[in-house]
Amino acid sequence: MDELRRGSSGPQVRTLQALLAVLGYYHRTIDGFFGEATQKAVMEFQNNEIDFRDNEFVEVGVVGEDTWNALFQKFNQINFARLIKQATDTLNAATTAQQAASDAVTQALNARNQADKFQKDAQTAKNQTDELRQAAQTAKTQAETARNQTDTFKQAVEKVKNQVEEDRNKTRDALAEAKQQAEDAKQQADEAEQEFNRAKHQAEDAKQQASSAAQEFIRAKEQATEAKTQAQNAKEQFELAKAEALTATQKADEAKEEAKEATNQAQLATDKASEATNQSKLATEKASEAKKESEEAKADAEEAKKQASAADKARQAAEKAQEVTEIESARVAIAGAVSRSSAAQKQALLAASEAEEAANKAALTAQKATILEGDAENGAKMAESAEPGSPVASNARNRANQVKELTKGVHEKNVIAQSQKEIASSQSNEAKTQFQQAESAEASFKSQDNPTVEFARNLVTTASGADTKAKEALQKANAAKQLAIDAALEANKKFSEAETAAKGIFEDNKAAQQDVDNWDVVRKIFELPEASTISTPPPSSDKPTDSTPSNPPSDNNNQNGNEDDVQKTLDADAQANWNLIQKLFAIELDTKATSDQKNSQNNKDTNQSNHGIEKPGNTIPLVRALN
Repeated sequence: MDELRRGSSGPQVRTLQALLAVLGYYHRTIDGFFGEATQKAVMEFQNNEIDFRDNEFVEVGVVGEDTWNALFQKFNQINFARLIKQATDTLNAATTAQQAASDAVTQALNARNQADKFQKDAQTAKNQTDELRQAAQTAKTQAETARNQTDTFKQAVEKVKNQVEEDRNKTRDALAEAKQQAEDAKQQADEAEQEFNRAKHQAEDAKQQASSAAQEFIRAKEQATEAKTQAQNAKEQFELAKAEALTATQKADEAKEEAKEATNQAQLATDKASEATNQSKLATEKASEAKKESEEAKADAEEAKKQASAADKARQAAEKAQEVTEIESARVAIAGAVSRSSAAQKQALLAASEAEEAANKAALTAQKATILEGDAENGAKMAESAEPGSPVASNARNRANQVKELTKGVHEKNVIAQSQKEIASSQSNEAKTQFQQAESAEASFKSQDNPTVEFARNLVTTASGADTKAKEALQKANAAKQLAIDAALEANKKFSEAETAAKGIFEDNKAAQQDVDNWDVVRKIFELPEASTISTPPPSSDKPTDSTPSNPPSDNNNQNGNEDDVQKTLDADAQANWNLIQKLFAIELDTKATSDQKNSQNNKDTNQSNHGIEKPGNTIPLVRALN
């Protein structure tokens, strides 16, 4: 057997609890869980049955090899002692029967001494002796049967030991399989952890990419702002150059006018004409310079236009980067929703499993309650059959009704547990459906090479909704699980109460059933009729009733007188036996006989051939008071 300690569970813990219960250390429900009550019982057994000086490696409160051996050794001792006691009791009963047969033989020998005078009565006594010898042989056969039963009990004990060994092997195999499953689950958990780490690294990379894109967008935005500022400056310079060119043109026109005036007056003032020509040349040069500055301003405007176009492209790039960031955020949100809905699904499945386990326990309790109800009803019927109308029978019937009422509660709680199991299972399926919906949204997102922001937002909404519904399903599954567990615990509590009430029936019936068995043995030994047809006993006085006719024929006075003596002797023996039975089994008889019955008893034929231990009188039902 494996080492068991607090927190252990399974068939071996159930075997341990059964052994401790038989040995009188464990008084709780045998549920297969090593809790505080089981540990306390183990410690009490170890303190009473194990010498720690010779077993220094025994750990208190833990069931190891030494404790297992001590348990089975004590169990075998108690079982063999009980079997030996049962066999001894049976042999004692057989010895008592043999003694009674011996006493009957002695009485038969006394009757045989009187048979010298009355050959007919002697033959009757001989027949009675043969019958009593047959009773003794029957008692001997019963003793042999008791010895055979002892052997049968020994075989049953050996069978129990073999079954315990087989359970031990099965438990060892189940433990190995559970260990392998635990290793597989650990490997799967490691793989899941590695997958989670990879996903975590991918999320961190995506986060860095999004951060880089955001920084690039900020730089592009700054460049666009700078380009816009430069374009504004170029525009202002262009306006200024345009104003200067306009001023130069106006000055050139004025110079022209002056030149015309100078030409008209050239002949009058040559010097003034030359001076005007020089001024005209200067004005022309200024006009050329103004034209050149205008062309430069135009070139600057073109450059500013190019810079504005670059700024627009930078703005578009920034908007694109923002879309990429938002789509990546959507990817992360969808992955988170899928992860949360997956966790909700697993927890809902676990809740459904626990609810199913609780419902199965409730169903098992309901089955045991049905059996217990039938046993209680049979116990009540046994008590009513053994002693109709007695307090024992009434008490048994009341307890049977109490058991029936309690088992009704067990069945009601079982119905609740089964209903909650279905609800938990339904909610588990709902959580699974929502998880599949979130997975479908994630798959749709991954299948798009260049998803749009609107498409990503719609999928985020779908995945988040599935996540929310999965959590709601989990809450409902947990609530159903708790209700199922509560119902199973309540059913188990009511079953325990019903079991206690049912035990009371059988405890009360033990003495009554033992009296019934004893009465059957005595009835067989003394060849008494069934209880319902036992005749009324002789009068309570020590003198037997004279059953001879009051007016015997005158020609047979001597013979009838001798027969009278024999009849008196036989009736006295019968009365003594009957008094013994009354004393042993507290039998009360209804002695209210009718006058016709009394006349029938007085007129009984004195020449009847059977003068054995049959009760004289007429058949009146008896009432046995069972203690």
